[in-house]
This record gives sequence, C-alpha cells and structure tokens, in this order.
Amino acid sequence: MQRIGDLGTLFRSFNASLRSIHLESTCYYSTLVDNLLLLPRTLQSLFLQYGSGHCSAQLAKASLSIENPLPPIDEALYRLTNLSSLILIGPVVSSEVYRTFSRLQKLTFLALDHHVPLDGVEILSLVSGPRLLPLLNRIHVNICHCPDEKNGIRRPRWTEKFSLTHANKCLRKMGSKGIEAEGNWKCAARFCDRGDGHDCSMSLPPIV
Repeated sequence: MQRIGDLGTLFRSFNASLRSIHLESTCYYSTLVDNLLLLPRTLQSLFLQYGSGHCSAQLAKASLSIENPLPPIDEALYRLTNLSSLILIGPVVSSEVYRTFSRLQKLTFLALDHHVPLDGVEILSLVSGPRLLPLLNRIHVNICHCPDEKNGIRRPRWTEKFSLTHANKCLRKMGSKGIEAEGNWKCAARFCDRGDGHDCSMSLPPIV
C-alpha cells in the first residue's frame, strides 16, 4: 500500500495460529511499532518494507530528510523469538538492533536490505561470535549503491561501521561455515562470480 494507517484492530485479532506477516508501504503511521507489539510470539516469518525497496538518489535523500521518521521497531522484534525468517527493507530499525537479533535463536534467514543500518562487526558476531545464531544458514545484505547526484555513477556507500574490510571478513567467515550469502554486498566486495550472467551492481551504467 502507499500508506498504511493504524492496524491495531487487525493486529489484536491475530492469535497463535498466525505464522507469517508481510507489510509493504511507502509510509507508515508512528503507531506501527505499537501494532507490531501485538503480534503473537509464535510468529515465524516477518517481512517489513518501508519505502520503495530500491536504492536511488531520491530514496537516500528522502530517508535522510524525513521529518517524522518511523520509530525503530527493535522493541517489537525483541519479543518475536520464534522467528525463522526476518526481512527488513528501509530505515525501520536502529543501529542497536543487533543486540535484539541475538535473541532470535531460531533464525535461519536474515535479510538486511537498502538503508537498514549495517554493522560489519555485529554481522560477523551473528555468524561467529558473542551473538551467534546457531541455525542461521542464509544472509542477504544489500548495501546502498545510490547514484551520485552529480554524475549518476553508482558506488557502494561504505561507512565506518560497514567497510569493504568488514564485508570481506563476513563473507569469508560465512563461506568457511557454509552460510549462503546473497545480495549486492557480494558484488561490492568482489566476491561475486562475474561469469554467471548476473546483473552485477558494480557494472550498472550511470543514471542519466
């Protein structure tokens, strides 16, 4: 939907038989966090997308200039310890959410898509470290490749907390543990197979 309003009545009707919920919207009301706190703890799959789901200069600019951004949903995730699949797209969580992830001991698939705060040290700890998720076998990460506003060239937007070095360490460790890596971070870190015919994010033409 373009805009999702308060879902409290609907969410209060859910019971322990609910297994999966999928929400996509370009705009949410701030009560979404309160609504998510009503979800049954038995939930196994959560897909939450805030924004267009694509990486663009316009989206990056918008995500930085939202007057009333969506409050982070970290607290709602803290309760959902039965999740096996978690897909987050857009600025929906805070940088502190990795402490919450460590509670999701049944998680097998984690997707951190465009404009979710990335932290290389924390992602590595989910694979092999203090926040280890023992059942995690697939991680999808999309690093922002928003085009430069001046010339339209796409480059990975590495940060202090998620640099090329961080990505390389995570991908090497995942490979050694048999954890499948998905997403454009493989291309950004040159871990992708350039001969398999995929649309490599590092080879996309400039935006005109």
